[in-house]
Formats: sequence, structure tokens, C-alpha cells
Amino acid sequence: MISLGGLRGEEGSLSCGMCRAHPASKLLWMISFSSLPLVVSSPGYQAVLLILVTLTSIAGGVGLRPLSAIRHLAVPIGVIVALNFAFTRDLMFSVAMGLRMSSMAAAAFLFFAVTDPMEVADLLTMVGAPPPVALAGMVAIRFVPVMIEDLRGIAAAQRSRGYRSDVGGPVDRIRKLAPILIPALVLVVRRSQAVAESVESRGFGRGRRSLYPDYRFRRVDLLLMSWALIPWLAILIL
Repeated sequence: MISLGGLRGEEGSLSCGMCRAHPASKLLWMISFSSLPLVVSSPGYQAVLLILVTLTSIAGGVGLRPLSAIRHLAVPIGVIVALNFAFTRDLMFSVAMGLRMSSMAAAAFLFFAVTDPMEVADLLTMVGAPPPVALAGMVAIRFVPVMIEDLRGIAAAQRSRGYRSDVGGPVDRIRKLAPILIPALVLVVRRSQAVAESVESRGFGRGRRSLYPDYRFRRVDLLLMSWALIPWLAILIL
């Protein structure tokens, strides 16, 4: 997962250039650059899209964080390339499929790196989603990395006690996951109870909900939306 520590300002808010864009602009860009890899399957086209996502990340003040995050997908990407080559015997097509997944993942990683989970909830509210749905979406995005860190911490604690889940056959390994998954489930239940008590104490669901941030379209939004549409115009013209 992408760490947002270096992107947050003194008050805890996201402070990079692309972070300050309107949530709708960032969502439009993410949808555009996640769909573009599906248009053409040539490896050169996929490589260009990955470069464009990287340039967007650098220009937006995020740097190479999306590319570094792709490292965690090295195994799935390798499996996709291997399976495509095994069935098609076309190396270039297989490489293109690996680059396609890389560019789509990089675009998604960049979106979540520059978008606060609360912005996602506000965006859902803007388009007319019920507040409970918006809250559920925000909580899901917010706690996915927290749950991953919990699993890592529990696994490290179990290893320090001499517990190993990487030995034996596939069935044995699945059975040995219980000492990791059960504590993780307990943490999830406790955290969900804390969230429920927190939103209830703040009067959530009682009356009309208003948005605290004042979202306005700025110059950066015009640039970002134009950048999201330019590749599609180029494809239609060419």
C-alpha cells in the first residue's frame, strides 16, 4: 500500500499539488487512465500509458510512489504474463498484458494516494448517494490498509512465538491461518464497534448532513480534467 505520511501537511491534510484538486476531477482522471489500457493491446501503447501515469504522479507532487507500490503486485503480474504466454505463445502480447495491469494499478494507486477517504464520502454524497452508503465507502477505504497492518503485526507476533504457517501442504497451511485470522477478526469487530459508537455520538443519521469542506473547481481541476480527456481525443482522431 502507498504510505501517505510524506503527503500530509502539518495539520494532517494531504498537501501535494494533485491532492488539492476536486475529488470529481481526480475520479475522472482515474477512470480515464484506468480505461485507456483496455483500448489497445500493443506493448508500446501500454508502456506509453504507464509513462503518462508516472509523469502525472511526478507533476502532481507524488513522485514515483505508484511505481514503488507496483512492487507488491510483482507476483500477480508475473503470473498473468506467464499464463498469457502459455496459452498464446505470443511474448509481446503477454508483456502487453503485464504492462496493462501495471498501468491500471498505478493509476488506481495514484488516485488513492492523493484522495482522502473523507473526500470519497463527500463525493458520493454530492452525486446523491445516501449518507450511510457514503460512510460505508469511506470506512472501507480507510480501514483496508489498517487491516493489512493488523495482519502483518499478528503474523509477526505469532512468528516470534515460533509459529510457522508456511510449512506443510496447501490444506495444512490453510488450517494454520486460524491463529492469524481469528485475532484479526476480533480486531475488526472491536474497531467496527468503536466506529459505530463514534458516529452515533456525533448524531450521524439525525437530520440532513452538510459538507464541512468547501469544494471548488480550480485551475488544477481544469488541467487534470483536460489531461484525462486529451488521450481519448487523440485516439478518436488517430
